[in-house]
Amino acid sequence: MSFASIDFLVFISLFFILWPLFKKRPLYKLIYILLASLVFYGWADIRNIIFLSIISLFTFLWGKMIIRSSRGRNLILTIGLAIILAILVAYRYPILLGFSLNLFREQVEQGTEWMTVGGRYFPLGISFITLHCIGFLFDCKREMIRSPLKFIPFMAYLSFFPKLIAGPIERYDELVPQLLENRLIDDQALWTGFKLIVYGYFYKTVLGDHLATYVGDAFGSDTVLHQSLYWWAIITAFAMQIYFDFRGYTNIARGLGNWMGISLRENFSHPYLSSSVGDFWNRWHISFSNWLRDYIFFPIARSNTLLGNPYIAVWITMAFSGMWHGTGWTFLAWGLVMAFYISIERATNWPKRLSLNPFGRFFSRCVTLFQIWIAWVFFRSRDLAQALQIFKAQFAFPQQATSALPYQFWAFLLLAIGLESLQASGIMNRLRTNSATSKMIEATLLTLVLVGIVLFRGAENEFVYFQF
Repeated sequence: MSFASIDFLVFISLFFILWPLFKKRPLYKLIYILLASLVFYGWADIRNIIFLSIISLFTFLWGKMIIRSSRGRNLILTIGLAIILAILVAYRYPILLGFSLNLFREQVEQGTEWMTVGGRYFPLGISFITLHCIGFLFDCKREMIRSPLKFIPFMAYLSFFPKLIAGPIERYDELVPQLLENRLIDDQALWTGFKLIVYGYFYKTVLGDHLATYVGDAFGSDTVLHQSLYWWAIITAFAMQIYFDFRGYTNIARGLGNWMGISLRENFSHPYLSSSVGDFWNRWHISFSNWLRDYIFFPIARSNTLLGNPYIAVWITMAFSGMWHGTGWTFLAWGLVMAFYISIERATNWPKRLSLNPFGRFFSRCVTLFQIWIAWVFFRSRDLAQALQIFKAQFAFPQQATSALPYQFWAFLLLAIGLESLQASGIMNRLRTNSATSKMIEATLLTLVLVGIVLFRGAENEFVYFQF
């Protein structure tokens, strides 16, 4: 069930109508959240519920086994991780290969919420679910699970519908206490949640969906248009599309959490203002970046094996990140390009040296944007051949550049860039005061955003990260 669907609006309305009946009693609250999450997840395919129940039961029992074991925890953890990864590989990788390594599902079957090949079933959001399971087993081994380990709280944690399909990635010991707590939800929390949800839908349905149409047409074409600025504009549009699409999802998830008295992690901190690629990963998909750091990079970099080297850890971590997003060579190339960028930064420390003066900071941000844009070409291309053709077109100056792009494209692209620039400047934060003027301005902006959602909603596209 997509946040952008009518089905979800009906579902969430019914959920909050009944919410007051259950929210004050922890056990009833957990059961209600669990049942609602199963309905949400099983709406597209009842087999989703079976899959989620099985992997939840396995992870819970394996975690208890790790906690109760006085020795051999490393071996038990390794076996558990291998089983979970085997489930992920068995479901996901043959499916994507069956699609001839295509990146986005709309290239194969428009308007579906799950993927099937030859009648095979693909669980929605399987990669995010397995990340939660892997992190949980690691935390059990490290004795970081302090909340009582019971099955209903665990399954409510794993299936919590706002973050189930595309994150943010939450830790068991951070989310479960909030699920059990009867937190007072005041007017400020409701208002904050409302703003997050409204802006989230605007990011997704107006900015993300409109830009997705032009990006999809460009990358879906059988031939690469040999116009330099055209492709720089398309890659910029993709950078804005994936950012606002994913940020929109996170905003909606966090807003729904606020209405339940639950605080979910922020996933973005203006990543396109980064002064280095390392800084970019501290600002982009933050919960996933933290997961990579805590469960892959640190264990490798701090190990006493031959792999115990920060540079080796960076390359393995970024390769995993690339392959987590997809099995195509383009994803692996994207991850390895990121590893190359970060390795150069660690070896030369050039971002820090440039940042010693204002012009240097500006220049380092420009260089970082250029690097990220190059990486996005690999991420979005159908295959390496298309990526190389796009690079050839991008760097073939001078050429007629924008004849294929209508004014609507530029309107939505400039709106996306302008909105992000406005928010990054901090002007929006200055409106968050209790003065009557700021409240009026904020209410006016929200009204305009709501009108924009109604009047300028784009063609419905699935959330980009639903495929991962």
